[in-house]
Amino acid sequence: MAFYTTVENVEAAIPRAINSVSNVNSSVIATHIQAADGIINGKLANLYAVPVSGSNLLDTIAVDIACYRLLRRQFTQERKNKSEWVNSYNDSMDMLKEIAKGKMTLTDSAGNIIAPRTNSGAWSNTESYIPTMNEDAFSEHFIDNNKLDAIEDDRESAG
Repeated sequence: MAFYTTVENVEAAIPRAINSVSNVNSSVIATHIQAADGIINGKLANLYAVPVSGSNLLDTIAVDIACYRLLRRQFTQERKNKSEWVNSYNDSMDMLKEIAKGKMTLTDSAGNIIAPRTNSGAWSNTESYIPTMNEDAFSEHFIDNNKLDAIEDDRESAG
């Protein structure tokens, strides 16, 4: 599922390139959009709850990244240095870095500031359990029986 842009937006950005290449279809474009989503989420996850919804800027960045990924194989090394799509990609990656550092503010389509998340750290699907390992000696490690029960329940429900 794409979060930041659509196949139609990518097609609209590079219609001649899409029409001139026979092996580019909506499935191929969607694959590059998912990669763009992953890049954006990876860059912004430390500062924002991802995926971030409602930002036109992130739509533009996602289109640029997806277009670059689609077009990069069509350029020789020489032409790659002269391509407007490479420049757009580099500009988008620079913007993502600025957003991730908190130096550039994200706004939604109405112009409202999208607030950075207030908690920090990595999200984990096991954060509600007591950690198994810690800095103590191995003999002090603890196995949370609730965690083991949840793992077993997940295996039974999937099986």
